[in-house]
Amino acid sequence: PLTEAVCAPHQGLTAEDKELKTNRIRKRMLGNVKLIGALFEHKMVTVKIMSGCLQRLMSSTDHDDIERLCTLLATTGRLLDTAEGKPYLDHCVQEMERTAKTVGEQAGGRRLKFMLQDAIELRRNCW
Repeated sequence: PLTEAVCAPHQGLTAEDKELKTNRIRKRMLGNVKLIGALFEHKMVTVKIMSGCLQRLMSSTDHDDIERLCTLLATTGRLLDTAEGKPYLDHCVQEMERTAKTVGEQAGGRRLKFMLQDAIELRRNCW
């Protein structure tokens, strides 16, 4: 999770500097997810690797990871929805539906709930 990656390098920084550094890390991690999606689109990453990325993002309760999951699916979902990737995608959508129900009840979770619902709707509408 982001909090683990952020805590150590923030020792001795002001609150404003910590916030700037955290935002930079968030942007970089989201950029990495977009890069993985682009590599998959160019067939430089396999379905098995993509399913591992999706699995890791799904297993996290971190709000940033949920956002990354939605971004990755929006980018690569139509390419994953094949005979090889369909089982992974089916499982992913089931987990996202469960997560959308629970995260919507948490503080600040409405935005994530709607992100998840949007990604699920993308699939229902054939990307």
